[in-house]
Amino acid sequence: MKMKKILLLGTACLMCLGTSFAQRKQNTVTYTKATSLGLITGKANYHYIIGENGSNIKDGSLNINAQESYEFNRLTLWGNLDVRYKLDAVFSNGGLYGAASSSCKVSGSLNNTPVNMQCNFSGNFIKGGIPHGDFKVKNNISLEDYDIWGAVLLNAHYDNGILTGAYEYIGPNKYGREGMTTSVKGSLNPEGIPTGTWIIGNDKYEFIDGVLISKTTRKSSTKPAVTEMSRKYAAGEINKEQLLNLGYTIRQDSLTIGNYARMAILSLKDGFDFESLQGYNLSKRNNPKYEYLTERAYISDEGAAYLVETVKKFTLDDRYSDPLISKEGDIYWCINTDEDQAYISIRNWDGFKNYLQNPSIKLPNYEHKAYLTSEQMNAVDSCINAAIASQAVTLSQAIFGSDQVDAGSYIKQSINSGKATATKLGMNLSDSEILRSISSALRDSKDLQLMELNDNYCLLSYSPDISQRVIIKTNSINDYNTTLKNISKEITVYSLRAPFEFMVDASKASKIAYSTTDNGSCEDFFYTESTVSYWQADFADRLKPFCDIIGYEIVDVDTDNRTVLCNIIKKGKKKKDPSIIYQISIKYNNEMRLCAESFDITKAKQL
Repeated sequence: MKMKKILLLGTACLMCLGTSFAQRKQNTVTYTKATSLGLITGKANYHYIIGENGSNIKDGSLNINAQESYEFNRLTLWGNLDVRYKLDAVFSNGGLYGAASSSCKVSGSLNNTPVNMQCNFSGNFIKGGIPHGDFKVKNNISLEDYDIWGAVLLNAHYDNGILTGAYEYIGPNKYGREGMTTSVKGSLNPEGIPTGTWIIGNDKYEFIDGVLISKTTRKSSTKPAVTEMSRKYAAGEINKEQLLNLGYTIRQDSLTIGNYARMAILSLKDGFDFESLQGYNLSKRNNPKYEYLTERAYISDEGAAYLVETVKKFTLDDRYSDPLISKEGDIYWCINTDEDQAYISIRNWDGFKNYLQNPSIKLPNYEHKAYLTSEQMNAVDSCINAAIASQAVTLSQAIFGSDQVDAGSYIKQSINSGKATATKLGMNLSDSEILRSISSALRDSKDLQLMELNDNYCLLSYSPDISQRVIIKTNSINDYNTTLKNISKEITVYSLRAPFEFMVDASKASKIAYSTTDNGSCEDFFYTESTVSYWQADFADRLKPFCDIIGYEIVDVDTDNRTVLCNIIKKGKKKKDPSIIYQISIKYNNEMRLCAESFDITKAKQL
């Protein structure tokens, strides 16, 4: 009975296997590949299964054999070469799975010299086409006048897609024939972090679990003090905060070994034909990051005092030309923060060295920063805050130039000042013309440029009555804008009195449209939106329902939309009849002229 059960189980397994093999099919097709010397042709034999959409999906072994012969008859190059290409791989449901290898051998004779070159690849993949195991590439196919990389060597190990263990690469450091050759050799721990000795080109790197301990080049080497601190940091004997207090900072960089490995595996024309076969997943860049220590340059007390004076110039005096400090920061225009520590960017490093605690420090060309201690920054804050507070002005001073001036007196003062200036220049300007220019300036001042100096004060880059920039309290900004808007509104009301008084003086529609008085004519107080040359006739017709005009009242002004809500008072038909009041909204322009088309009796409301 027991034997019968075993036989039945064996039969069931064979049936399952038979079903699986029955689903898998085999095919042989013509294969063509572009190599460094040209196209080669052969046969590809592979197994596949039928997908849900009816497509052939590689599943099982794949073998390729191709060859080609080339003859050269040039003045500088003659002879014959044979190219033989072989590839073996295993696929599972469309993805590479298991061992994969290829070899391209070039043999023959050129210029009466024997030729024997080859390009070999071997690797291993797990489910999903992810590299796992040893990957080796060795190429020495090189022929002048052909797009060939030349010698390439790769010895690398992948663990579930991540580079680990020993690593070696020789080849171009960028794509293409003109890429300069580089060499990289080192080791990665099981997590893919660089450790031990690495030789990259002519430079030597020493790592301990992802921390660069030292670097030696032809021209320089890491200072012993930095090396010692790096060892302590790698061993966990000191942390980042403690390093900051000792004048060091932690930076991060990466080794581009993943890029080199991808180039060697995927990009060789004579290597494994990943381009047409697909089924691989080398999406992980595998450029392991590492940390390294750099010295920090700290400002001396003398440098902090120099900084205070420089910032005062930037903030208070509007002087921007300083030969030493660049103005790219957020605080005080030149002080910034890095890991919560203040620093300044130095434009002229050699010139600023005398203001450092450690003048002999050497920094990378791209990082000229000088840091302040917390005590120095507090002292700078205190000095600058005191200087700012001493120059801050009140809201009235910022707007009117004096605490003794209000909106009404400001308008009168502006008119008198404008008339006096005009007289000196031999000009005769009306109140309206002067007010138009003042109103225009106030409208422009809506686009104020504000710079926050600290928590309490802001710098205004524009003030209508003060030539230099002014500092006011931050909580006054809203009041400042509101006051400006109210002044602009009062000036507008004052300026719009002229066209309304012209209408009252003329009273009748025809006189308003055609007559000229001592104060001016229709064109001085009204404008048209039409393109008709003789628009006064239409304007007179529009005015007739409102005439005879004996008075007016400006109810409100909308300076944003430039409209004035007004009451137009019309004389009664008989002496005993009461006057009629029409309320209407009329548009006006920059020159404080009223729009003729706005006088529409159908849009007026009789009060």
